[in-house]
Amino acid sequence: MSKRVKYTYQVETIDAKKARQYLSNVHVRQKGRDFKGVIQTYADAMKNGTWDTDVAQTISFDNTGALIDGWHRLHAVELANVSLPFLVARNVEPHAFAHYDAGKARSLAFRRGVENNRQAIIGALIRTALYPYGTNRHTVEQSEVTENFAREYLDYFDEHATGTNKARVGTASCRAGVILSLMAHPDRKSTIIYAYNDMIHGNFEKAPRSVSNLYRRCLEDKRLTNMDYVALAWHAFNPHKFGNLKLVVRDLSSDIHDIQNKVLKDLKGAIQ
Repeated sequence: MSKRVKYTYQVETIDAKKARQYLSNVHVRQKGRDFKGVIQTYADAMKNGTWDTDVAQTISFDNTGALIDGWHRLHAVELANVSLPFLVARNVEPHAFAHYDAGKARSLAFRRGVENNRQAIIGALIRTALYPYGTNRHTVEQSEVTENFAREYLDYFDEHATGTNKARVGTASCRAGVILSLMAHPDRKSTIIYAYNDMIHGNFEKAPRSVSNLYRRCLEDKRLTNMDYVALAWHAFNPHKFGNLKLVVRDLSSDIHDIQNKVLKDLKGAIQ
């Protein structure tokens, strides 16, 4: 038996005023997709009459009324100040958007409706769980299972950790290592987060020695791989090793397997 669809669709004529109205309620999936070159290209085609109105690609809204697809086309309508017909779909179920433009260069974060930084950490956790056989190409299902597995600690990190633009110190792999330490030492969560924030702020008089050493390694060693960052952060933010003067990854495979056995064993089995 075929499943009854809940969405509706119709052709609407959209002008600049209506485009602005639709753009006033935009889903988080559209964040970070403001490609001005694309908007200008679309607007030029709309103004000079070469925009193909026969292409039935929808302007889509979810079941809360938020715009989920059509960001660039609506901005182009506003920029070109034109009035054009579009196929508009409404009440589309949220889970459907994981499959929107899956073959195009839309990020996994966009397709899942999460922030890019959070998805990057989730990706690092997946790579760690599947090491040495993981890749950088992950599925929506793997990401959702991983987020559910680590949600408590991802949320805690998002709420309490300081953001940073320092590329080497703020890599997703380094943050994943911090989260793995939180998972391994749940009774020391606040201590670990304080140490992370001290590192980000450069408060090395307060920061544990191991964390200060991590900061220096991240800035000075340009050969570090993603897995190196995970392993180094795993060691540096172990509250039982805060006093360590040296921070060394002697055997990367052994360190990652240690993480897998202590924290990620159930996750590994679920996403393989």
